[in-house]
Amino acid sequence: MKKQLTENIWLISLLSIYYAVGVYTLYSSFWRPLILPYSFVSILISALVLAISFRRQMIHFMLFMGICFVAGMTYESIGVHSGWLFGNYSYGENLGPKIWGVPLIIGINWGLLCISSGILAAVFTSSHVWRAVLASLFMVALDLLIEPVAMDSGYWMWENARIPLYNYICWFVLALPVNYLFTQFAFHEQNRVAIGLYLIFAAFFAGLNWI
Repeated sequence: MKKQLTENIWLISLLSIYYAVGVYTLYSSFWRPLILPYSFVSILISALVLAISFRRQMIHFMLFMGICFVAGMTYESIGVHSGWLFGNYSYGENLGPKIWGVPLIIGINWGLLCISSGILAAVFTSSHVWRAVLASLFMVALDLLIEPVAMDSGYWMWENARIPLYNYICWFVLALPVNYLFTQFAFHEQNRVAIGLYLIFAAFFAGLNWI
């Protein structure tokens, strides 16, 4: 138990330092243009750290990440090409390689958000239904912080530079079944690294909005 706690502290500290440096580099007029095209690396590092924390449940972790990847890429592809989901938007060039007009890293990001939100929701309720609802609300709350930063950083662009309310409604509705599915996996509900990752994401984007 003590070894696990020490490892969790190290992993959370690593992510905290990494994202703190990220706030500085994205604020810096010198580093910002150099760093932005490699923004997807941050998501990859976060996924690696989270995977380490779930290494005793790696099969379940990879399976659920795969489900989230397919779901996220499908949702986003429909959204980009039709506007039926989320609204009228398109992705820029700062999130790495794309397929169907959607950066591949977005599928991984869906997994990170679902897992971290789902673990955090389990702190507040044991009901599978309410955990799914709460996790979806956590994801929407995080998206509220992400959207302004994403537009300013060229990650994606909205038509007329306006974020529609419909985007947040779609986030909640589409995340709900995925988050409910998450409750059916036998994950360790006290994974502190997953909770830490959500809080770090929130602090990171709140910080960028503030400065």
